[in-house]
Amino acid sequence: MRTLLRLVPILLVVVACASAATPRPTDVSFAPNGDLSVRLSDWQLCSGPRTEARRVGDGWAGQLEGCAPSYSYEVALERNPIRAALGRLLGFFPGMGTVTLRDDTGRSWRFDVPPPIED
Repeated sequence: MRTLLRLVPILLVVVACASAATPRPTDVSFAPNGDLSVRLSDWQLCSGPRTEARRVGDGWAGQLEGCAPSYSYEVALERNPIRAALGRLLGFFPGMGTVTLRDDTGRSWRFDVPPPIED
């Protein structure tokens, strides 16, 4: 019983530290106009407006807005001239590619958009 009582404060400290950890990205999606939306593990919703991003190869990069931790992002689009032409013609963003998010410490997360279909 005494051992259990000694473990309780340690467990409380571990739980408190885990809840204070920096939230991590859990979900990525695109709006029809190409703006990036990122959901964090603490339910914050960040955005990456495409109009404010800088062009990088077949995609764009920038800094997420609207969330407490600072994340940079880079969007690399899948090359598909038919999809790109239809998107320009119909006025929507046909987002398929990879989104890489990085925090200030150098950790990175990679998301396929749209996510792969599970079997």
